[in-house]
Amino acid sequence: MGSGISLVAAQSGTDCWQIDISAEQLERAKAYHAKTVARAVSKQRMTEEEGTAALARIRYTQSMADGRNAEWAVEAASENVDVKKKIFVAMQSTFSASTVLATNK
Repeated sequence: MGSGISLVAAQSGTDCWQIDISAEQLERAKAYHAKTVARAVSKQRMTEEEGTAALARIRYTQSMADGRNAEWAVEAASENVDVKKKIFVAMQSTFSASTVLATNK
């Protein structure tokens, strides 16, 4: 779900970070983004330039600290409450007090 959230944000003009502790998951997200944008371009739902711009707005990292200046942070981990709580603790210590912290739960 996190991949979809970051792609929608990027398509809306927002710079964003796709963060995951797994490099493999980040590669999957990147491939999903490219495939989804290519399909949208082929169906003329967006231009190639719009798709390229959207993809350029997404950065991929394994470190939450890379996105520490974000205005919004959305947790979209698996539906495991303990994992989500752990991520939120890390988010609270990483992002500023003015950052909106959200979950997909």
